Amino acid sequence: MLYHSLINSRAQYGIIAWGKAASCHLQPISVILNRAMRCLNTDKLLTNKVTTIYKMQKILQLKDIYNLEVSKFMYKYTTSQLPATFNNYFKLITDVHSYNTRQVKTRQFALPKARSNSGAKMIKYSAIEIWSKIPPEIKNKTCLALFLTEYKNHVLFSY
Repeated sequence: MLYHSLINSRAQYGIIAWGKAASCHLQPISVILNRAMRCLNTDKLLTNKVTTIYKMQKILQLKDIYNLEVSKFMYKYTTSQLPATFNNYFKLITDVHSYNTRQVKTRQFALPKARSNSGAKMIKYSAIEIWSKIPPEIKNKTCLALFLTEYKNHVLFSY
């Protein structure tokens, strides 16, 4: 509870904008979060591996917080819960070509061309990459709360 109110809320704020920054900028933030997890850990026997503490406390690491927020953005996009400004922000593959492929059947989004590393870090590119890795049974949840719970459990299971 203390972690969520004091630390996670600050790490989560605006992470869609800065979450794909260079690793030299993200590393100090990750170190601070890991130190906080070690300090708040009540079971001192598990302090040798931080990922074990994250899994035990059911808390996401920094990169996974970013993925969760981007996935939440994409879920809201696919369910038309975002402002009208974002209506045509992403294109479906059917808008790009008419070939009958597996991605057409699963309503996948077309990945735009990224001409540089900074282009690949933009939300328009990274959101589609993250969204395509989510299993369909999680994507098809009927409400945002169920989607977030299932996605978080899916990520925590991979630790």
